[in-house]
Amino acid sequence: MSRNSKVYLSTAIGLSLASLFLVPAQSLNAAENEGVSNGMGLEEIVVTARKREESLQKVPISVSAFSEKDLAAMSVSDLREAAQFAPNVVFNNTGPAGSSAPAIFIRGIGQAASNEVFFDPGVGIYLDGVFVGRPLGLDLDMVDVQRLEILRGPQGTLFGKNTVGGAINLITAKPNDELGGKLELITGRFNRIDAKLSLNLPLVPGKLAANFSGAIRKRDGFGERLDIFTGDKIGEMGDVDKLSGRVKINWVASENVEILLALSATKVRETGWTRRVLDYNADLGLLALLSNFLEPDYGPVFLEGLKLNQSYATGPNTNHSNSWDTALTINWNLGDVSVKSITSYKDLDLEAGVDPDGSIYDIIKQTNEWEQKQFSQEFLINGASFDDKLDWVMGLYYYSENVDYYVETYVLDPLWDFLGADLGGSRIVDQNIKSYSAFGQATYAMNEKLSATVGLRYTYEEKSMARQGFRLHTGVENILFGERSENFDSFSPRFGLEYQLNKDFLTYVSVAQGFKSGGLNGRSMASNDFLPFDSETVWTYEFGLKSEWFDRRLLFNTALYYSDYKNIQFQSISSDPDTAQPITIIDNAGKAEIKGFEAELKAVVAEGFILTANVGYTDAKYTEIKQSVGISTDNRFPEIPEWSYALAANYTVEIGNSGSLSGRVDWTYRSKVFHDAPNSEIIAQDGYGLLNARLSFETSDGNWTISTFVTNLADKKYILGGANFLMGLGFAEGQIGRPREWGASVQYRF
Repeated sequence: MSRNSKVYLSTAIGLSLASLFLVPAQSLNAAENEGVSNGMGLEEIVVTARKREESLQKVPISVSAFSEKDLAAMSVSDLREAAQFAPNVVFNNTGPAGSSAPAIFIRGIGQAASNEVFFDPGVGIYLDGVFVGRPLGLDLDMVDVQRLEILRGPQGTLFGKNTVGGAINLITAKPNDELGGKLELITGRFNRIDAKLSLNLPLVPGKLAANFSGAIRKRDGFGERLDIFTGDKIGEMGDVDKLSGRVKINWVASENVEILLALSATKVRETGWTRRVLDYNADLGLLALLSNFLEPDYGPVFLEGLKLNQSYATGPNTNHSNSWDTALTINWNLGDVSVKSITSYKDLDLEAGVDPDGSIYDIIKQTNEWEQKQFSQEFLINGASFDDKLDWVMGLYYYSENVDYYVETYVLDPLWDFLGADLGGSRIVDQNIKSYSAFGQATYAMNEKLSATVGLRYTYEEKSMARQGFRLHTGVENILFGERSENFDSFSPRFGLEYQLNKDFLTYVSVAQGFKSGGLNGRSMASNDFLPFDSETVWTYEFGLKSEWFDRRLLFNTALYYSDYKNIQFQSISSDPDTAQPITIIDNAGKAEIKGFEAELKAVVAEGFILTANVGYTDAKYTEIKQSVGISTDNRFPEIPEWSYALAANYTVEIGNSGSLSGRVDWTYRSKVFHDAPNSEIIAQDGYGLLNARLSFETSDGNWTISTFVTNLADKKYILGGANFLMGLGFAEGQIGRPREWGASVQYRF
């Protein structure tokens, strides 16, 4: 760790410890200050981070939570936009499927290759309590969302596998007995047209209610594809075209039984992300030979006269998906014990194409098709015992998934026309997963202030895979047909102590383990059978503080953590034992230590003036790396900034009897990021900040809200992701972040 990093980390620890000793006096002073009105306090947010409803300030976990009101003020449309306001969270949509397959990281841990079905994610996504097995098809619009919870650190005990980095809970509104709804229309730059509708219908008062939410989002692409010979625009990149809807029906069957049925569907018809070549190096082996046959030559000519958002690429550029899911939730209230059953099913079809070489030639292009089906069943029992001193939860969980994946990759394809060299290929993967787990967690109040938590989950998983591949032109089998199955199991414990110093101040320490499931090498082209790789494991040690000051006019939460990260899954280069040809495999090739902190503050500075700020620090260092990976322990983790900041100011003023005017300015910052494991500077992104602003007028009756907004106000140019093929295919490419955008919205509540 650098000297500056040590200073900052020491300062964070010092501030946290100082808060511990100052709180009793501060809380007393706040209670005696008659000039502070309770009506000016911050609203309480209830979360379900421990599988039961609790105040955010009483949960001994590092959680960022956003209410429906918060999300509206931030002008966010999807999860990626919301996640940038949480410390130590990275949410990128830079893979072949763009927004439909995000790469998500929390505290340095996640999954970069979000399109690969044999890599499992490292951050769990949950929609209304249902685990979303893969980020594929994760096109979740912020329509009728009640709250968003981002849990940092391993959550394996209660949430299960693939939550080594953390978990994200998205909770949508539940039907109720009030007739009403809202309609919002948004327009903006790039011919943006969004329409959002939510409607709540009480069908039988006190017994049966339903709600509906739907959204249409359309926006032209901010990237352009040009004809290299004429300079004319021939296509777009980075557009938005989504249609989504959700229906919920809630039936109060009896005094003790409640049944909720949900059904949702999403359709996406978009181009891929805006990507362009950053540099060329065409004087290499086969590329140099290829130039003898091409006019114009492959290379720097395909950068001439281009802006950052333009490309001469002509290959596939699509992101098309259809998905639907359903969930049935049954709650039984048995007094001191409640039982919940959640049954869910999801079906996804996704097609994505990408042409990253930026030229009119098929140096490399790829088309992908995924078909995913998942089913899950969870039983939860919550209870309290020993005069409510012991709160406990236990459960059983089953998950099954089938994924069919087909990919075609063209590599130096002009050589087929001139020399008959068929270098590209296709790959077919059929993967099946069955996962079983049992878990329990209990918190015992040893006295009025001190509580202890113990939890354990056991997971057993079966994975099977069949795969085969062929050359694209000759049809020759280049990935031999193979079938294999493997079993994986893991215990995920959690231990914690929490001390409630007074009603306003909570401290806690915790130790938790999470695991990211192992798998099979469906990518391997070896002539022998493909090999399995083991599960990743993480032990995380955390100390946290949660505090309320001045009658909830100020909230300050912080957490310090250390993670011992083992069996890291890397893509590495090996050799076929029969042919000695180089092959790419997934291997458990490293260990790492990750330490850092996050701190979040929210304060009512004056009547109507709310200030929000947070900071996150992640120091991720490899301690062991296999030579086959091609990097060293000096390399930084890809996609992970050391520092992340967010600052927001909201001010609301009453305009006579007509209504209120609200203004918000927010700024988010990420320090330097390397977008690949070797830390290539050509595709690295230096630290940058994004500035956004919003101005809203709400009528006094609360029925109408009119807003204007600007995102990326300074029109910052930045790279969200990239790949460096300079030494292989002669180019490096990057995915470009969205430019400045402005718009206006009208919302009507009824």
